[in-house]
Amino acid sequence: MLPQHLRSFELAGGASTIDLTLPRPTGVVPLRVTGGMSAVAMHRPSGVAARLTVTGGAAQIVLDDQRVKGAGNLSLETPGAGSAPARYEVEITGGASRVTLDSR
Repeated sequence: MLPQHLRSFELAGGASTIDLTLPRPTGVVPLRVTGGMSAVAMHRPSGVAARLTVTGGAAQIVLDDQRVKGAGNLSLETPGAGSAPARYEVEITGGASRVTLDSR
């Protein structure tokens, strides 16, 4: 379980599966996952803006209702993410089979 106030998150070295339920951000919160992954799922609170950047490719990328298959390097964001004072900046490097960033 992650803390109620998260300043940043970084995972290096690769993993099979990551599933994170994120708290409401205060300010811009960077999340970085480096190294190959099979599946990465991050769930943020409803209404929280996010930007997702994937380098190294992914078989499937999902950001809310945006879905991309067989992508190389890609950047997606929720509406208004660039100017939102509180948001998640997610960076996945090294490739992944499936990347999901949704809201709950």
